[in-house]
Amino acid sequence: METIRDTYHVYLDSEASIKTGNTHYFPISPSIDVVYPQKGYIYLKEFSGFNNLHNVTNDNNSFTLYFKDSQGNEVQTALLDIQATNYPSLTKLVEAIKNKIDSLQAGNPAQAEAKGLEFSIVDQKVRVFHLSQSFKLEGFIFNDLIDIPFADTYYSATTIETAIRSTNEPDILKNIHNVYLSVQEIKSNNRDVGTAKARHNRLCKIPVTTNFGEFIYYQAQAPVIKMVLGEVRLHQLHVELFSDDGKHYNPPKFTLTLGVEIADPVKTPVANPLAMPDGYDFRKEQPVFNLATSQSCFLRN
Repeated sequence: METIRDTYHVYLDSEASIKTGNTHYFPISPSIDVVYPQKGYIYLKEFSGFNNLHNVTNDNNSFTLYFKDSQGNEVQTALLDIQATNYPSLTKLVEAIKNKIDSLQAGNPAQAEAKGLEFSIVDQKVRVFHLSQSFKLEGFIFNDLIDIPFADTYYSATTIETAIRSTNEPDILKNIHNVYLSVQEIKSNNRDVGTAKARHNRLCKIPVTTNFGEFIYYQAQAPVIKMVLGEVRLHQLHVELFSDDGKHYNPPKFTLTLGVEIADPVKTPVANPLAMPDGYDFRKEQPVFNLATSQSCFLRN
């Protein structure tokens, strides 16, 4: 058991931080001391930051199309890509893909065939077919966001009735549903390595409930998740923010308030009655049985 000795509220503003790479360094003055056997705990009280998260990034914005020429040989387009940004709807994402295909110059058979691809959205699922040609799609933008799996064989989908379609309703925001807060000073054996691409020292998960261009807000409600601090003297904090796909989230400005608690251990009576109780003094004389004295032993039939 523990009792809380002190509670500190640490207000941090990113404009007052020293940024190195994707890490924000905040000096803490005066420092907060955690003296053994005390323990220090840290938790997030509130957060506010601008939502500039991109659902299409440079890691999932490219794709390649495969067709067959008049001799039956496989031909492919160059690696195509759409702009990395936040697409507000599935319709806008499909439009961007179609516009990229329509802008191709017929420099090879594959690019000429690509213009025959047709896209439609039915029951919140994307359908793709070609007016005359079998085809293959390759790229994370199809597999990850539109949910059309990779295929080793060609699709013979030349009508809307035979069109290939999304396996499930696409979730184009799947990689940016949450923002995670990481604090380097969290004790090493408290690290959460099972989520968010194994990012360490995770303190809190903040659901993103606002649209692109608005603000992400978080206000803690009891009970809060507390993590153990690893430093005896807390004079600095190193903070990182990242999204579900492990990409760093770098808003132009964010503010947050951290709660830091200092706890004292509470002594309780020992659970084992045969164990030595607190306050046992070995300097006092204690009764001792004289085991060297011989004792009679009687046997009975």
